Amino acid sequence: MHNTEDLFQNEDGELEFILNPEEPLVLLLGWVDHEGILSSLKSSNRQYKKKILDSLPENWETILQIFDQYKVSCVLGKLTPRVVHLLSEDKYSEVKVRLFAKLSTIPNQFFMFDDLFLGQQDDKFKEQYKFYPTKETIENIITWLRQQKIHLVPYKTNAEVTVLAESFLDDTERNLLFRIYVPAGRIWSNEADRFLELFRDYLTKVDKVSVRLDQRRTDYGVIYEFHGDSPSNGSELTTEFQNFSHLMDLCATDIEAATSLLRLKSLNPSDLTTIISRYSKEAKRLHLDIKQEAEHKALAIRHRFESEFLDYGLTDAEWIELNAIITKIIPLSGNLMLAHFFAPNQANTGGLTLNIRPQFIQAVNNVTAQEIYGNQHFTHEHNELINIINKYGSDNKVELETAVYEIADKSGKEVDKLKASKVLKDFLISVSKKTGEIAVNLLQSWIEKQLGL
Repeated sequence: MHNTEDLFQNEDGELEFILNPEEPLVLLLGWVDHEGILSSLKSSNRQYKKKILDSLPENWETILQIFDQYKVSCVLGKLTPRVVHLLSEDKYSEVKVRLFAKLSTIPNQFFMFDDLFLGQQDDKFKEQYKFYPTKETIENIITWLRQQKIHLVPYKTNAEVTVLAESFLDDTERNLLFRIYVPAGRIWSNEADRFLELFRDYLTKVDKVSVRLDQRRTDYGVIYEFHGDSPSNGSELTTEFQNFSHLMDLCATDIEAATSLLRLKSLNPSDLTTIISRYSKEAKRLHLDIKQEAEHKALAIRHRFESEFLDYGLTDAEWIELNAIITKIIPLSGNLMLAHFFAPNQANTGGLTLNIRPQFIQAVNNVTAQEIYGNQHFTHEHNELINIINKYGSDNKVELETAVYEIADKSGKEVDKLKASKVLKDFLISVSKKTGEIAVNLLQSWIEKQLGL
């Protein structure tokens, strides 16, 4: 622990402890040093340094120098209207690129007040911020920050900042790399469990990365977390997850191609042979189990359809359409490892064109929700969020879908739900021009209502 004689006054006029360049450092940018956040840092004996962003470009240069002097493990920051304005000024154009490029390489979280995030200045802040960036300026800066892989978090109260920041610091201290929610009852959930354990084995034996896989079970699903032995922003692990999925499919279908792929990892020949042999057996078993589970679910759904619609006199054409729906939502071939374990193409049949009578569509949705997706407890709004994610979520579908499930999980942790709500709010705002602001605003309001905000 630090002693009081270790205190000194930094260039920003703040009291700090003497820092050890050999130990990890938490970087605080702006007025994010709330009492609760500092208490969390001190209780875990983590050293930190605060710098002000509302300053001259020369001071931004000194922030960059910190990365040369210390092992920066993560960064917490606040973006005020003034800082957003500075980001738009020409004299900051060169240093901001270098600074935020550096910040993007480590776990980061920057808080932005709701009104600023939305480009709407509340009357009560007109005196405090007499110069307020235009909505266009704010949108341009937010777009640029997203492109730089800066994690923006909208907030309403300082209490939210404290809770979210403490959780972020806890995640970075435990070196959280990757997180995914698999709902109970989802098709292939057992296979997903085995797949993730194999992925951990792959990281350890092939990539030579020390990781552990933790699980936390709730009434509605299982949360899987990968933790490493060093800080990371998780992007490399996401790429490796996709690479491993491809490798497992090759192990089941094309051993020569899988072997060629693994040779790029510079494994010694004996290890390569052992790994290929094991993964080939595991991949073939997984593919068989996936196929058989798909066939079992398809038959169960078909039987339920027959029972549900027995008395309605469906035409031959409608029965053909119902069978086509089953084929669409439970494909029996193709790359099943990644695409359908963790990000199915549809959360329900809302994205399919149904040529059956409208009164049957809800029954079809209910059956598929119960048998396929483990989301029978979802409301209309949950399903609407999933549909938007499937359409616009791009590479972030897994993280966004996890957020929807965590909000819907009544037995989950409140802090996890709060974090999930911020992830979804950021996403909804980013796609509002594509989906329509009215629909997005309604979903945002609904999310906040679920959390009592």
